[in-house]
Amino acid sequence: MLLFNKERGDRLIQSLTVTNGKASFNRYEFRDITSAMSGSSSNLRSREGFRETIVPLQMVLISFEKDSPSPYRICFFSSGSYQYIEMDRDMYDAVISDTELHTHNTYELSLVRKGSLLQRIESERHIYPQGSCFLLNRNVRHNEEYDSSFCTVTLSLSEEYLKQTLMEEFPSGDIANDMWGRGTDLGQFLNAELNSTDTGKKTYIDFIPTGNDAQVFDMFDSIALSLLDPEPGSVFLIKSYLCRLLSLLSRKDIFSTVPVELGTAAEGHIFAEIAELMEVSKGRISRQKLTNQLHYSGSYLNRIVKKYTGLNLTGYSNSVSMRYASSMLLNTDLTISEIAEELSFSNRRYFYKEFEKAYGITPRKYRSEHRKQK
Repeated sequence: MLLFNKERGDRLIQSLTVTNGKASFNRYEFRDITSAMSGSSSNLRSREGFRETIVPLQMVLISFEKDSPSPYRICFFSSGSYQYIEMDRDMYDAVISDTELHTHNTYELSLVRKGSLLQRIESERHIYPQGSCFLLNRNVRHNEEYDSSFCTVTLSLSEEYLKQTLMEEFPSGDIANDMWGRGTDLGQFLNAELNSTDTGKKTYIDFIPTGNDAQVFDMFDSIALSLLDPEPGSVFLIKSYLCRLLSLLSRKDIFSTVPVELGTAAEGHIFAEIAELMEVSKGRISRQKLTNQLHYSGSYLNRIVKKYTGLNLTGYSNSVSMRYASSMLLNTDLTISEIAEELSFSNRRYFYKEFEKAYGITPRKYRSEHRKQK
């Protein structure tokens, strides 16, 4: 594991290339990481299930190259601060590959720069192709999965910073105005987030590219350059770039937007309990046992799981089991029959069926294809 220093910082800055007079990153590699992992001070504090960013604006770059001997490269920086960590295969397997869902104290706006990102959001698996974005509020639990190579860049924005920036742009407080397109999904999302007293809502919004999204890439690059090499006025430039970026995300000729609200704070708490029991049992817990432990009817628990994951209880439990099956196939020498037995599948044919539904190939082929580089 290599820590960031001035020389590497200079090399990261020099990795910017100029095309048609505009600067752009040829390598995006960043992810928020704990100070314990880095061995030095950081703008990020971490405890189980929660990441606290202590600066109002931070850029996070992740690069994951699946077949590389050093698959995981991560850099994060804010004004006047940056850090870089590179992990070899052993370090990655020990620290990153099986991390849990977490939340942040900031809003997280992410862009997939390259490849395809498989993201878990409240136990539902989303596939984000190159050029797509998503904006998560502070209550949504999420984590990257590492089944394919990808590069992402994320802006971590504190509520105060985001609110201050938008109040300067929109003194009246009406974000959903004509400048952004009246009634846009993003305008309504931001209005609801920054003016609501309900602090327990789990909401996010997906942006799927439908047109030329080059300007969005440019805005992320401009913010990155202003953070890496600040000049007089950079503080105001960054806010300007952020407003332009949010405006571009609102344009229907560039993105199709999908806003999602996952439920009330009480429902979120119940789902968190369901998810914990699912994890402890590796997905092998019956509806009746959930009912007995949580003291809610099976139909009510089923509705909550459906709201948060899009799956019924059976589908959700199988998705958890298949994730554990995948890990055992890659990280143990247990036979497929032993793995099925370990996960309490009495019917081997049913185990195969569920695994193929989740991953598109048989367990044997999955192990053969994904263990060859280890």
